[in-house]
Amino acid sequence: RPDSYKTANLYQQFCQVKALKELSKLQFAILEDVREMVKVCKDNVISEDEINVDLLEALALDTEYSFTTSAESCVDAVKWIIEEGSKLPTQPAGIKHTAFSKAKQVKGMTIDFDDMIYIPARYGMSIKADCIMVDEAQDLSKAQILVISQIVSEETKSISIIADAAQRVYKSCFTWGEVGLSGRGGR
Repeated sequence: RPDSYKTANLYQQFCQVKALKELSKLQFAILEDVREMVKVCKDNVISEDEINVDLLEALALDTEYSFTTSAESCVDAVKWIIEEGSKLPTQPAGIKHTAFSKAKQVKGMTIDFDDMIYIPARYGMSIKADCIMVDEAQDLSKAQILVISQIVSEETKSISIIADAAQRVYKSCFTWGEVGLSGRGGR
């Protein structure tokens, strides 16, 4: 997966090896679990402080993921990668930046596709829109919904979301209520 190169590079640093080919067979198997769990944690806007074995097992169950190794074997790496991969620089006095513009300024920091949603969802957005309409929303992640809800203007609070659960491709780990949205169903 192209969006997991950053995770693989951070895992390499976590394991203190110079190249992925230096990983043992066990470390390489753990990497597959770490990639999946980092993605699920980002999708659900979970910080490193919240990550533990029970949470990873619950997320795996919710997303119907089967560990190649175990939650215990990857929990420390997932925590470290979430923490290291989303660090933002300190904000200079008098200068306002969005979370994303701050992240782009970090020397050597790469932004992967998941970070484009995770970082603004975790640290906030300053862009505002009067009205947002989203179609085919059944497969959006919690992080994506949070970013959408942060972008809409406080004055209008106008979000229209169209979703059809029967067309869902991915299993989600959240409810619309968890992200502060309520809806009406029906055809």
